[in-house]
Amino acid sequence: MDALLEQCRTRFADTLAAALAECGLRLPAVQEVIRREAASAFRELAGLHSKEEYQRLRSVTASRISLVHPEDMDLTVALINLSHALGDACERELPRLHLLFMRLLGQDSSVLDQLPVGPDAVCVALRGVCDSGEIAPELRLELPDLVRPYLSVLLRELYSGLTETLQAAGVEPVSLLRSGQEAGGSGYQPLQERVPLASGDGKGYGGPGSESLNIGRTLDGPLGQLQERLLRNRQSGAAASAPTLDPALLAAIMERVFIWLTERQQAAADAAPGSLAELQALLPAASNATLDAINLSFDVLCADARLCPPVRASLARLRLPVAKAALIEGEVLGQADGVVSRFLEALLRLGYALAPDAAAADPLCSAIDAAVLRIQREFERDPAVFAREAALLGEHEAALLARQAEACTAFQPALQQEAQREHSRNRAARAVRALCAGDLPRPVRVFLERLWVRVLAAIHQHGGGEKSPAWLRALRTANQLVESVQPRSDAASRDALLAGLPGLLAELRAGLDAIGTPEALRERAFQSFASLHALAMQGRESGPSLGDDILKATPPRLEAASQQPGLQWVRLAPETDSPPPEWIAQLAADHWLDLCLPGEAGSLRLRICACEGSPRMYLACTLDATRCLVIPQRWLQQTEARAQALPAGALFEQAAETALRAGAGYH
Repeated sequence: MDALLEQCRTRFADTLAAALAECGLRLPAVQEVIRREAASAFRELAGLHSKEEYQRLRSVTASRISLVHPEDMDLTVALINLSHALGDACERELPRLHLLFMRLLGQDSSVLDQLPVGPDAVCVALRGVCDSGEIAPELRLELPDLVRPYLSVLLRELYSGLTETLQAAGVEPVSLLRSGQEAGGSGYQPLQERVPLASGDGKGYGGPGSESLNIGRTLDGPLGQLQERLLRNRQSGAAASAPTLDPALLAAIMERVFIWLTERQQAAADAAPGSLAELQALLPAASNATLDAINLSFDVLCADARLCPPVRASLARLRLPVAKAALIEGEVLGQADGVVSRFLEALLRLGYALAPDAAAADPLCSAIDAAVLRIQREFERDPAVFAREAALLGEHEAALLARQAEACTAFQPALQQEAQREHSRNRAARAVRALCAGDLPRPVRVFLERLWVRVLAAIHQHGGGEKSPAWLRALRTANQLVESVQPRSDAASRDALLAGLPGLLAELRAGLDAIGTPEALRERAFQSFASLHALAMQGRESGPSLGDDILKATPPRLEAASQQPGLQWVRLAPETDSPPPEWIAQLAADHWLDLCLPGEAGSLRLRICACEGSPRMYLACTLDATRCLVIPQRWLQQTEARAQALPAGALFEQAAETALRAGAGYH
């Protein structure tokens, strides 16, 4: 066994030396250092007999992270990324080699990172080279990326060769079943199933081991639920009894992480800093779950097409400061009135009020961008900068709301009038629906639904409602029209029809004249009645095609209020109502809508300032209060409106809820 181990150690050191030589680092001093460091890493890991020993070692050796200069955090993160990349590149070769080494070393349980020739051992050796002083200072940060392509090839060859050597020597791989059941450990976990080192198992160079895992949720609401789910996912592969990281050591590590984050935050003030996934091997499991939950929520927001590109870009740049604030104070986003939450909510409220095609030069986009930029440049530990910027955005919002309120106050009487008109139309439509319940000739049905309903609505609005004599007389006239087109089979009924037609037509004409029906439209309807009455006198029913071309439906239109300059109405045909979907039924003042208006291209963002009546009528205006409209609820239900309610209230929590429903982990 010793001879086999020595052969493996030598070939491992030779491979790393060859990779550096391919990068141009052929100086004898550098080659000597890499061979020495490779042998040291190999011996250290080969001397461990269990996963628990490895975790204790990682908890102790992690102290080096807290002792290096802040700029070395960049190197640590680069080596973490290299370890992940090499693990991915060699994922076919590593599993069997790991099980062979477990047998060779007599290990009861093991994680892949314990492999003496694995990616973590490679990165430990490279760290030794970087710290040796034998390479130029400017190469330290470049070395992981420089050596990655060569190692990806050479390590695959090494791992394949070592597997053949060990098998030829009669080494049998450890049984997965035995290692899991008899030893009480997790044995080998496939690469795609491993969790970060900070939760007790899995890969990640430079990790501090695992803290005591607390399943309890620190936050309420969707964000807390998302955090809990992510934490449970991280714990799913962890050992039942993971060692606890010394609090002082963890504090020292976190101190270096915060220094590095602040530098990264300020350096990335003009660009998005990414998801910070590279920090996962350095952080405790609960902190990683918090970071993942925030990342997923920001991913949802940054992909939301309802937000304009400049706002999404600002959110991407805000990711790092918010993540850092959450790492400093775990419940900072769980406090609805907390400064970070207040700033996020103020930004998102304004963001959803902007048109989806708003340009970066828009004053509000500029204000949001400037606020995020100041946070990126100034936020270190004190969240007061979030409070200050939330107040500034709040001033912008208050000014806009004041302009909207001023613009809409004058139109309240018009809204109430339109709400009464819509209520009358609704009652008239209901009455017509009852009249048309039977099998009517199409011309009569169309006449009642598109013309006579207007007569009933006008009577209801101006003549005293459904108990007034005028309303009852109009209903009686409509019922007589329905009766008049029924086939007559005997002379007496034909005589009665002829005697009653002049009075019926006079009543119909008077009703249509009262609402100002155009003469041509009225006569066209009467001509269709003449055809129907002729068929009725002959005892025949009307054909299915009779009157198909009469009384075209009035298309929706946008109409300026003649007596209210600055106000527009959405006018619709008085069609029958249908129950609104739940999201429309829940609309109220202060909600925002995105919808298309009749005859206009593109969508418009509108804030509901007031609503009246049943069915509802909404008084809404644009963000800058330059347009005010009265919109019937029925328009929102029509397909061509393409209406949707924009998010309102607890907007960041809603993003977390979306991520929670998606059920995906952060990668």
